[in-house]
Amino acid sequence: MRIATTEEIIEQLNAIDVKNLLNRMELYTRDRFYDKSDRNKKGFQFQDFCQQTLTKVCDGTRKWKPDNCSFEKFLFWALQSDLDSFFKQLKRASDNSDENPQSEYIINIPNYFDEEPAKDFSLEKIDDEVRLQQ
Repeated sequence: MRIATTEEIIEQLNAIDVKNLLNRMELYTRDRFYDKSDRNKKGFQFQDFCQQTLTKVCDGTRKWKPDNCSFEKFLFWALQSDLDSFFKQLKRASDNSDENPQSEYIINIPNYFDEEPAKDFSLEKIDDEVRLQQ
C-alpha cells in the first residue's frame, strides 16, 4: 500500500471542482452540528473544520492511500475523523469540569482574619542604603 505524494494530491485537487467539494464538506459539517450552539463549537466555524482537514491532507498529516479509496472519499473520511475527535474532546472537557468552579475557588481562599499583617522592614533598609549612597 503506497502513500500518495504531494504531486498526486495536487493533481487530484486540480482535477476536481474544489469550490463544490468545499461546499459539500461544509454542508456535511453543518449536519454534524445541527443541535450545537456556537458555545459548543469553541469559536470554530464550519469552514474552519473544512480548511483544517484540507490542510492536513495537503501537508501530509493525513496520509492518502490511492489504492484504498478515491481522493474525495478520503477527504470526507478525514473530515469525519476530525469532527469525531473534536466531539470527543468536548465531551472530555465537559466531564472534567466541576459544576461551579468559582465556588471552589472561593472555598479554597485561606482565612487569616485573626492575624495582623506583618510589616516588611526590608524596603526601609534599601531606602536607607540608597540615601547613604546619594
